[in-house]
Amino acid sequence: MRLGCNLLRKNIVNIFRRSAKELGLNPSRIYTYVRTRKFPNGEIRTDKMHSSVVNSKILYNALRPYKKTDYRWGIPKFLTTKESLFGFFGGLFDAEGSCTSTSVMIASKHNENLIPLKNLLRRSGFIYGSISVRKGRLIISGLGNIRMFIERAELLIKKEKVKSLLENRPRRHTREEYKEVMRLRREISLGGMRISKITGIPVSTIEDWIYRGKKPWELKEVKKCQVMKIEKY
Repeated sequence: MRLGCNLLRKNIVNIFRRSAKELGLNPSRIYTYVRTRKFPNGEIRTDKMHSSVVNSKILYNALRPYKKTDYRWGIPKFLTTKESLFGFFGGLFDAEGSCTSTSVMIASKHNENLIPLKNLLRRSGFIYGSISVRKGRLIISGLGNIRMFIERAELLIKKEKVKSLLENRPRRHTREEYKEVMRLRREISLGGMRISKITGIPVSTIEDWIYRGKKPWELKEVKKCQVMKIEKY
């Protein structure tokens, strides 16, 4: 059974070949050809395409049930470990993902492909921000979620794009910073000025946390998710 990778970008086909070799498969060399395609909006494009294929009945039979008609797909049930699931998240984002100024997105023609993925992300620990599905987009936001995506998902192509999203976004304080401030207050009884000198966090922010009960945005999102879960059941 033949499984192929046909793309505009040759470097992605090279990644496909390398992954196939790591699985003990024997991918073909890269073929280059010209292809004319017609898109739903009426646009017609002629591009140089790159292709490589592997022959594997075992791999084909494992993946085929999850590729359905009209660009519908499912999450393979044989992905039973966190490592394999995070690898799936990373591969899917490399293929269908993009970044906005505040979030990462995975696109699909059908919301029904993305809703199970959203639920799986929640169960995998993505609780430090918003995850929503609308208009064929799975949108993941929140510093904690994006950091986890970088650290755990096996991004081979778009990792630097996600990193730049964190580096260029407005400064927000993290749950770890909040916990450290509250620890210093609880265990050593330090005031806002002393804690600010130790942590580098503005005194006004520390006093908001200690005296006014405010919390970083990430922790607010965690509480919101917990409330939603309780209401669901």
